[in-house]
Amino acid sequence: MTIGYAQDPPSEFEFSQSTAQSFYSFSSFEILGIGIDQNDWIGAFNIYDETLGGTCTQEFINYDETLGGICLSIGECMPGVDDCVSGLGPGSTCVESLDIDGDGFLSFCACPDVDNDGLIFTQNIEISIGARQFGDCAGFSQCDVPVFGYDGECYSAGYLKDGQIPFFKIYDFSSDSYYYAFIEGDITDAWTGLIDDDDGAFQLNGYLIADTLSVSYDCNNVLGGTAFYDTCNICSEGNTSHLADSDIDCYGDCFGSAFIDGCSECVGGNTGIEECQNDCLGELGGLAF
Repeated sequence: MTIGYAQDPPSEFEFSQSTAQSFYSFSSFEILGIGIDQNDWIGAFNIYDETLGGTCTQEFINYDETLGGICLSIGECMPGVDDCVSGLGPGSTCVESLDIDGDGFLSFCACPDVDNDGLIFTQNIEISIGARQFGDCAGFSQCDVPVFGYDGECYSAGYLKDGQIPFFKIYDFSSDSYYYAFIEGDITDAWTGLIDDDDGAFQLNGYLIADTLSVSYDCNNVLGGTAFYDTCNICSEGNTSHLADSDIDCYGDCFGSAFIDGCSECVGGNTGIEECQNDCLGELGGLAF
């Protein structure tokens, strides 16, 4: 499918087209129950952690795991390259330790500096991974939004991998505003006709169909916000400054009083277990008496 646009996307929706793509198709787009205009845009995003959970550090920023193209994969040299020894034994060139980010592949830019700030630090970067202007879908009953995945090239760092779920925003041209938008109803796989059991997870060459992508007020009364009621029915995240489920004690009770004691045990509250004490030798949780 060819992706064309009547105009360039708004600044937060700018993205690069990768060779790995899928489409998410919707019957309608709404802001507070009202359909959007032709000048409005729909964008798809992914959240990316530059540290990959602590795997990537500053010393490996934009690290070339291929050693300048010498290595094709772990244990395999690029064909025709001299002085490169294939295999995983002693003296081998393309050893497993080159896989700095631990994804099983050797890339030209492991641990990428996605936000270009010179640091491997940011853990919640919102990366635009596809967008479409609503006017491009004029006259069609469905409007599909391209969603791009990681294809191994540096420019697609942080794009989706199979199994990851994108989130969406709508850009309101008239107010020059960006809003988080959420899917309403079931998501169907167009190829099988079955309801998608993976909550809209990305798959290469996938085509998912949903009814409505909608913008509304969150529980914190923010239009297009992301706050939600957590397990303890407290409005959390978004702009609330409240961490979801932070009121649950170690025993799993909302607003409970159980806690982790010095012996690393969950005690007090409804656990029925008392906090460990020092024995007569002064050892915490010791058995001397």
